[in-house]
Amino acid sequence: METITSENQYEAALEDLHLLMKIGEDKISDEEAHEIEMLGLAIQAYEKIHYPFPIPKNRPKAPGHRPQLPAR
Repeated sequence: METITSENQYEAALEDLHLLMKIGEDKISDEEAHEIEMLGLAIQAYEKIHYPFPIPKNRPKAPGHRPQLPAR
């Protein structure tokens, strides 16, 4: 799979990936596994540009996070 440049290509790549994933991990060929990887990377690259995940301005602290104490 090459670079995804349009919404139609993106939708087609998602559908192709879905069909390959339905085969099942223990039944896919090496070629199909490679295609899954390439589709996943192309989809991820397209989504990073066209569907960025917003970073919240006030991110909650991780559980168990201890604030840093000032240096003495």
